Amino acid sequence: MANENMQLKAFISYSSKDKLIGGKIKEKLDSFSIEGFLAHDDIYVAEEWKQRIREELSKSDIFIPLLSKNFKESDWCQQELGIAYYRDIFIIPLQLDANTNPFGFINHIQGKQFEFRFIECQGMRIIQEHSDLLTYLIQPIVGEFPSPMIPAVIKELERAGSYCYAERVMELLVPYFDKFKREDIDTFIDAAINNNQIFVAALCRGEYLPKFIEINKDKINSENLEILSYQ
Repeated sequence: MANENMQLKAFISYSSKDKLIGGKIKEKLDSFSIEGFLAHDDIYVAEEWKQRIREELSKSDIFIPLLSKNFKESDWCQQELGIAYYRDIFIIPLQLDANTNPFGFINHIQGKQFEFRFIECQGMRIIQEHSDLLTYLIQPIVGEFPSPMIPAVIKELERAGSYCYAERVMELLVPYFDKFKREDIDTFIDAAINNNQIFVAALCRGEYLPKFIEINKDKINSENLEILSYQ
């Protein structure tokens, strides 16, 4: 069980044909302080790769299979899936195509379909950010591991560069306002006061911050309470 002082580890299981999408998933995990393991990036040429994969599977808290036709055709992906199921770790299946639903040991888990879009940029094929990753990837992780994830989400909120993103990140925290520790409250308040992308965002200003104040007003010093209430 991960505790608040541990960095969560996630194993991303994917076919080599889908490695660009795996890289985008890892980027999003990294932004929330989750250590994502991506075999093509994280295994050096000289390493015994089968042993490294076993080691990473043995210490991961989260298993993220990128389900696709390519995944089902990969013997290694299916073996990784079996090991993760046997370990009974938290599994978040992401469907890369409409025809590959969770199967085998995880056919009881609801999958979420993602259609990633590729664009050409200076001769390179890159993937656009997928707006639903917060909802279908990060939100379940926060729900399963609230203690280590609350501070990580607040840090991401501090960096919010748009009203829309500030609203979507704060939405992840709303169900856990009553679980904030003192340091979480202080960090959250600093972010809300100092980042105008937060306090000007309509949902943050009109709904989320008032709810935060209502739940935690006895733990907020009078100066900050006055500033937050004004905002």
